[in-house]
Amino acid sequence: MDSKHVNVKLINDSERQVLKVSLKDFVPDQDFKTIWQTVEDKFAKSTVDALLLDCSDLRVISPTSQTWLVEDWFIRAKHKFDAKLRLAIINAESFFGIAVVKNLSNKLASVAGNSPHEVFQNENEALTWISQ
Repeated sequence: MDSKHVNVKLINDSERQVLKVSLKDFVPDQDFKTIWQTVEDKFAKSTVDALLLDCSDLRVISPTSQTWLVEDWFIRAKHKFDAKLRLAIINAESFFGIAVVKNLSNKLASVAGNSPHEVFQNENEALTWISQ
């Protein structure tokens, strides 16, 4: 999936399959759930070991969508797929994007259980962590 708000692609390396979701600019609420339904469909069609959420070009996601992502989508995906799914987040560069990533990370910490997640400054750091 590639649109003005998101790019979703599967990264295959020798050890893991990583689904990379790159969020861009301001993601409107009406598009947000559609994006994550597409991500869920990709999970269902492949064996994914980790999710790489690239927020480097993200400007903002509404608080409502942030809460839905963590308290609805993430919990459902964790139970439906792999409870130990690794989630690496590449931090945003914009002021508001950084605030969104911090909020998402804090919310994830309260619901992630045994699904580890970390925030990184770049893709190389994130992929190194995923491969550990």
